[in-house]
Amino acid sequence: VLVPESGGMVQAMKAGLMEIADLFVVNKSDRPGADEMKMQLVDASRYVIWEGRRPAVVMTSALKGDGLVELADEVEAYGRWLQEGGRKEKKRRDQAKTRIRELVRSGLEERFWARDSVQRALDLAAQEHQLGGGSLVELAQQFWVSVRDELSRSEIVT
Repeated sequence: VLVPESGGMVQAMKAGLMEIADLFVVNKSDRPGADEMKMQLVDASRYVIWEGRRPAVVMTSALKGDGLVELADEVEAYGRWLQEGGRKEKKRRDQAKTRIRELVRSGLEERFWARDSVQRALDLAAQEHQLGGGSLVELAQQFWVSVRDELSRSEIVT
């Protein structure tokens, strides 16, 4: 649920909502900017098609009660669509896989950056950058090479 005056479209993109939302609701549709926000969401939703379906965009005004029937209809239609062909189970499985990947990545990242040798190599790369010793991309590649071999022998991956 987004509101026009909050810069909601930008916030939605920053929060990653565009990739995970099943339905967008522009509440306070009577406010300035609501139509523009809807157009932006409809446009952006072209890139988040899942199983042939784009997230619907519904305009509502809780204060006036506008759009609530349409919202209920969209939620029901989405529920029916999700039940077809095992989509609900697939979506749940995909969500679980994504969350597992995030947890593993986070754990590995935490263990990686906690290593003294990694911090020393990072400090050296930052000093090299300050001295004009290369671009950040080049230094990141050199940093990775310097710690990679140690990582294959470390407890990070065990």
